[in-house]
Amino acid sequence: MNSLGIRHEIGTKVTLLWTDTAGQEHTSDFTLCGWWDSPTNFSEACAWISADTASALVPDYNSESSANVTLGVTLYQPGDLEAQAQQILNEQGILEASYTTNLAYNDARREQASGQARPFYEPAVLVVICGFFMIYGIVHVTAEGDEGFFAGLKALGMTPRQIRSLLSWPLYVRWLLYF
Repeated sequence: MNSLGIRHEIGTKVTLLWTDTAGQEHTSDFTLCGWWDSPTNFSEACAWISADTASALVPDYNSESSANVTLGVTLYQPGDLEAQAQQILNEQGILEASYTTNLAYNDARREQASGQARPFYEPAVLVVICGFFMIYGIVHVTAEGDEGFFAGLKALGMTPRQIRSLLSWPLYVRWLLYF
């Protein structure tokens, strides 16, 4: 509704340009009686109207040759949608109905999405490499500081065992606090 410039208010008069099954464009007035949240591409392609309104707009909308029935089924296992759709239709005894699956699982749509994402791969790789070098630099600087600190402790006469004990003390404290 935002992209059409329609107020989110029930009862709003809306004038829409629509195309019938023959491909002719029409302009009709509608009254907004509700809306639902859904992905943009779906909500901009569908509208719910009454049977009387449909008859007035397209007199033969309910004929045998008209392809106008839409049934949405949400499957929670989006493995092989076409096989699942065919199975559902067969179980219901509907043998000659045409159907499409969600466009998000359409191979052409996936290729398009992959093509749109491709330009972002190169900068992402660059960010990962820069992040690696940043962390490496931080660890390297910290290690040099620690090296100097432990060299000073050794110069004061601390044994390697005492240094290990000093290093493991925070681990013991964390372990005791954990348990």
